[in-house]
Amino acid sequence: MVAAGELFAVRGPASVSVRDVASLARVNHGLVHRHFGSKEQLVRAVMRSLADELSANSARAGEGLPTAFFDSASGSPYWRVLARALLEGTPVSELQDGFPMVGQLAVAMREARRAGLLRDDVDEHLLVGMTVALHLGWLVFEPFIASAVKTRRGSGERRDVTLAWLRLLQGAAPLREAPVRAASAPNRARRVARPR
Repeated sequence: MVAAGELFAVRGPASVSVRDVASLARVNHGLVHRHFGSKEQLVRAVMRSLADELSANSARAGEGLPTAFFDSASGSPYWRVLARALLEGTPVSELQDGFPMVGQLAVAMREARRAGLLRDDVDEHLLVGMTVALHLGWLVFEPFIASAVKTRRGSGERRDVTLAWLRLLQGAAPLREAPVRAASAPNRARRVARPR
């Protein structure tokens, strides 16, 4: 499975044959078919294995989520395989039947709500989605982001992104619109959102 994960991460599942996997693993391709079945079943088995490994590693390290998303980028091909497969048009249902890290993040959000750390008007499902989108976007587009906004690249900066996001979540106040002041056109005052 390691060989398949490496190839899927570099070339994408659609561009990798079972023979390619068998060749890199130095086994007969019939053995791969016998053990995993079809190529689609191999892709699913690789994704399940990589997702379980990420989940177990983050639990063992005792790190909070979403920090584990970033820390997993350097040690696992999971995110690259996922990104390539989705860009190739592979339906998510063919890749995975469960999402352990996202599930852990959802549990963390529910616990935060019970502890009174989330405002009542915050939808925890959307918050989980936004957190995943932020982190995956950074992971996939990190070279572009680093160049465009002139930042350094690496795990230190990834941790800074996580900390900044957590500070925003903890310190964000609900927004309300300020009353519109009367003004003559074209100098009408703009509606301004201010923290309560």
